[in-house]
Amino acid sequence: SICEAPSDLDAMTLLLPLRQRLRRGFQQIERARRRAPTLLVVDDEAGAVAADKDVRKLFGELLEHTCQLHILILSRAPIYHSLGPTKVVNVPLSGLKEPDAAKLFLQRIHRMLDDRDFPDPVVGNADAGGGEPAPSVPQRKLMESTILRLKGHPLLHCLGGHPGKIREVASQVTPNGPSLMDLAEGMVVDNG
Repeated sequence: SICEAPSDLDAMTLLLPLRQRLRRGFQQIERARRRAPTLLVVDDEAGAVAADKDVRKLFGELLEHTCQLHILILSRAPIYHSLGPTKVVNVPLSGLKEPDAAKLFLQRIHRMLDDRDFPDPVVGNADAGGGEPAPSVPQRKLMESTILRLKGHPLLHCLGGHPGKIREVASQVTPNGPSLMDLAEGMVVDNG
């Protein structure tokens, strides 16, 4: 026999027990935690909350049938539709400040930095990051001096403090890989 794809109505019918189980699960959490607030964090990279009314309906039902549930939806674009009767409040998040962006970047690279990574060569060493530090310089001091040296770097400027972009680009800083200046030039071309 030929199997037919389920209709939207059939899909919602299949989800109904799941919806009830989710609601009951959050209610049990509330009872066990004696009405302490519960935070549900949703990373909505795919944009499902804004795009799908059934997802919004599910979250609305969870909020309606619980007392202390709060939902934090991390979305790439603002969401203006309500979650059932609950209004969605959009709070834009700015990027990391430059020192924090530089620190994250240095924690994620896979080689030591050198003069070719900077616009203006400086006498000294900026070897903080993913390699073996010089034994005579304490790691903390090396990290601090490299963060200062990265201040105003074109690559950090292109990344705009966005943690995901910082991690993605830092993963390209590998032995025999491109310099930070090459990566910055590539980003200017891509963004231009």
